[in-house]
Amino acid sequence: MPFKINYYEDSVADKIYNDSFDELNEFFEINWVHNRPNFIVFEDRLTIDKFLNEKSEPWVIGFTSDNNVCILDKKNFNRDSCHKYSDHSIKVLVKHELAHSFYSIISNNYSRPVWLWEGVAIYLSEISENNPIEKFSNVLKFYDIHTSGNESVYTESGFLVKKLISKFGKQKLFKLITKSNNLKNVESFNKLFKEIYNIDLSYNNINKL
Repeated sequence: MPFKINYYEDSVADKIYNDSFDELNEFFEINWVHNRPNFIVFEDRLTIDKFLNEKSEPWVIGFTSDNNVCILDKKNFNRDSCHKYSDHSIKVLVKHELAHSFYSIISNNYSRPVWLWEGVAIYLSEISENNPIEKFSNVLKFYDIHTSGNESVYTESGFLVKKLISKFGKQKLFKLITKSNNLKNVESFNKLFKEIYNIDLSYNNINKL
């Protein structure tokens, strides 16, 4: 099906993209210079659905596709999603999706477990010192799903990644991401986690960190 794409100048969006890219380059230690992701703004929910060839959930306001960072037009946040627009939300959204692009480089385009995939992006884009998770209780169930009933991967995953980096540093996290790209199931991932961190991946252990 046809899509019509128009270029438009937006100095604010350019600055958000470039600042986020520089910060992520520094964190991932990649120095990504060439073939950087395209930044595509979708007019409305209908266009997103047609592009994805499926009905998207109302919480989907951004995603990565190949070498593209895609977001819903800010003017239609309130109408076409369950999110409320703010200037801060755009900064968070762009950096979150760019973080997925960087993650894809070191994971060889692998995005499991979902809690790690989303947790890294949340940690890098919107983690807050306010209201930290005191006790993890659902994050590990999100190996290949984003939601389960009223629970979501977005609630705890960023704080778990934050804790892993705080306790063990980011190099072990990079090793975990890099080596997880050929694993077939959660059991294999848990074995890899223990090899790298020397602890079993369980709520009991991560709550003690």
